[in-house]
Amino acid sequence: MQKMVYKLTAVLTALMLAVAGALTVLLTAPFTVNALSPATSGNRGMHNYSRWASTVKSYLYSDGDVLVRVECIGVSNVIVEQYSKEFQLLSSQTLSLELPVWGGFYAGEDANYIICGQTNEEENNNKEVIRVVKYDKEFHRLGSASLYGANTTVPFEAGSLRCDEVNGTLYVRTCHEMYTSDDGLNHQANMTFSVRESDMKIMDATYLVEYSGVGYASHSFNQYILVDEEGYLVALDHGDAYPRGVVLNRSVYTAGNGEFDGISDSVLVQYFPGATGDNSTGAAVGGLAETSSGYLAVYSANTTGSGMAKRNVYLSYTPKDRFTGNATVVTQITDYAGTGYSDPSAGNPMIVPTGPDEGYILWNDVLAGSSEWDGLPRNTDLHYVTYSSGGKVSSVQTVEDVWLSDCQPVFVDGKLVWYTTNSGVNQGAPTFYTLDESGLTATAVRSLTSIEVTSQPDKTVYLEGEKLDSTGLEVTAYYDNGTAEVIDGYTLSGFDSSRLGQQTVTVSYQGFTASFLVTVEQEQVLLYDYNRDNVEDVLDVMWLAQRVVDESAKPAQDLNQDGVVDVLDVMTLAKRIV
Repeated sequence: MQKMVYKLTAVLTALMLAVAGALTVLLTAPFTVNALSPATSGNRGMHNYSRWASTVKSYLYSDGDVLVRVECIGVSNVIVEQYSKEFQLLSSQTLSLELPVWGGFYAGEDANYIICGQTNEEENNNKEVIRVVKYDKEFHRLGSASLYGANTTVPFEAGSLRCDEVNGTLYVRTCHEMYTSDDGLNHQANMTFSVRESDMKIMDATYLVEYSGVGYASHSFNQYILVDEEGYLVALDHGDAYPRGVVLNRSVYTAGNGEFDGISDSVLVQYFPGATGDNSTGAAVGGLAETSSGYLAVYSANTTGSGMAKRNVYLSYTPKDRFTGNATVVTQITDYAGTGYSDPSAGNPMIVPTGPDEGYILWNDVLAGSSEWDGLPRNTDLHYVTYSSGGKVSSVQTVEDVWLSDCQPVFVDGKLVWYTTNSGVNQGAPTFYTLDESGLTATAVRSLTSIEVTSQPDKTVYLEGEKLDSTGLEVTAYYDNGTAEVIDGYTLSGFDSSRLGQQTVTVSYQGFTASFLVTVEQEQVLLYDYNRDNVEDVLDVMWLAQRVVDESAKPAQDLNQDGVVDVLDVMTLAKRIV
């Protein structure tokens, strides 16, 4: 009996302490841990160029429920950021470039690839000049493939890089400065190579001085490649000499075995006036797309082939079944006719398919420089048209204060999506744009600054063994642009129902934490709940009194331990309960 009384006393004492000071949830101030902020850069207008393109450094692709931003910033860092479809930054990591010269990025179906390289001025055939690094979709390194020598002194020079894949083979179309030729010069040209993705083995490569029958172009100032629905390799180049113009190539044999088979058909989509080899062509090539019946190329060009003359946007359509220059139809989309410095000219257009036979063409206005067309945006008007099968286009639509960048727009959930960055806008953080039939929307990425528990959970006192119940808990996130929102998706930690007393439960969300307090109590033992209603009260006294009256009480109910169960035990129980 003494043990029972001691146990009851301990329970009552714990209960009194809980009532006195531990029944209220306390909200703590937000605590910042590893603030998650988007990487800053300046990519707007970087797809425009005067004479030759540069490698694309900004990429965006959809991966399930998230958008992934991949961007090479500086000379050695590649940032990888995941965003929600509402453009909220979810995660960020930084990769180190394995070789010092950035080439490009490709998001494959099952893996991701980063292409980098290094110079080879000594013209050493045993020196690695290009490396393709394979990552899984979480950017864990899986392997790499390398080109050595490859008639290359400077990889990716005066041009760009783009990829496509089919049947487990990755095709890379890019450019390079070549070994010294007989005239003592290091000329520039395109190059193409393929990689077997399963074991990252180089399968084929073309990098020597060739002819157009194998898809060679020199100089080649911008490069595009795709594998069409029939399995043929299709490439687009901006040439200034051999040939001088926009040139479209298609392989004679289908791709997929890793080899090029050395033969392709060639179509000169647009000839550029001017001297052979003159780097100034008055043009920029902006994109390649496929329809069910043909191929589309977009570019901007003037009629002089050089200098400050205004450029216009053109769309070419080449039928698949008549892959010839005579069958190619070119449509002029714009009519920039001004001659003054302040008169607008067409920037480099982009083409974005939204279906097998439809999509968008977009461009910004630019202005000519004082001595040479520099291709830099001077205002922020965005123009766009839609296209349909056969290269037909809609009327031009214009939206003010919208930029393009070197981020190729992607088509996600029925909308075009791209981003731009600029140090003078949103502090260099991305601004995401979406475009569909209803119009255009801009969303500046905001950075999370803190979180706070703004409403306590309904349940704050627990018995041993009970599970945490977050019903009623409200957590608010605060952002650097002054906005706030109630969030979910947080995690709770620190609760242990086997540990008695007050506990701190931590709320974690994207590197930030807040907390609240709960109390865990020992499960109460009801020694005198005679009527089984889970409460020790006057009803239990009445219950015992009734048993004393009708003499049905049991020896265990001799609470005063005098050998009999009588009214004195009823009085003892009443004192204990009250």
